Amino acid sequence: MQSSPRGGLKSVALAFVLAAALVATGCGPSTGRVSGKVTYGAATLKGGTVQFFDKAGANLLGSSEIKEDGTYSVDKVAPGDTKVVVETKSFMPPANVPSYKPPPGAPGGYTPPDPTEKAKRYMAIPDTYGSPQATPLTYTVKGGSQTYDIPLK
Repeated sequence: MQSSPRGGLKSVALAFVLAAALVATGCGPSTGRVSGKVTYGAATLKGGTVQFFDKAGANLLGSSEIKEDGTYSVDKVAPGDTKVVVETKSFMPPANVPSYKPPPGAPGGYTPPDPTEKAKRYMAIPDTYGSPQATPLTYTVKGGSQTYDIPLK
């Protein structure tokens, strides 16, 4: 039994279409993992949040808490131009926080977080870094892992 020449052409055409689709979609990572260190002047930030927004500043693409050593890491950020927001107010020492204790004889278990622990890591930075509309920080995210250190002034 002979095969038709058209059957061979169909196989070649299908292989070509599949190869073109692989090239078009790319074989690399489709999102980025951005990590780095945040400093303010000569000091390392010990608390706060780093957030990546789309270039319009409307959609949050990812965020990370800043660790005590000043590092952060944001996974699965869509590639492209972004606005970078750094805020530390969430670590600001609370004012007039009431102290709650369980009633006498209550079973143990849950211990609420101590707000003074976060407050020890607070550092005031200019408000412009804390808003996607005002931040001067931008970064172009690529697919895969990358380092972006954030020096605030």
